[in-house]
Amino acid sequence: MGVNIDGHVGLSEADVIALIAEYGSEGGLLHSVVVEVGPWNMVSLGSKGVAHGQDLSKIMGISVVICDDSDSVHRSLHESTNADEGYFYCDSTYVEMTRGGIFNSVAYDDEVMNRGFIVLWLID
Repeated sequence: MGVNIDGHVGLSEADVIALIAEYGSEGGLLHSVVVEVGPWNMVSLGSKGVAHGQDLSKIMGISVVICDDSDSVHRSLHESTNADEGYFYCDSTYVEMTRGGIFNSVAYDDEVMNRGFIVLWLID
């Protein structure tokens, strides 16, 4: 899965390591913060916002992974408006997620489990 760092989309692990080295040489440090999505019945509720608690100007990239009810399938949301796959965007307070049709099924209707994870790539 690729990440988006400072306008670089779909980076490989080697690319991320290179960017860490680059930002590190400028006095910054790239690190990640993982935030749980929390409970989300994706059938009854089409969108959800999760507070990220970070300075928006420090966020260089975001990944969102959604888990099915049995935690046997993990799917990514994308920074787009693709209704089939779902999408997300980030503002100064929340990562706002919207489900696509693929998530409108009984495989995503548990109301108690953590629905997935948000990974924020930050620069200090």
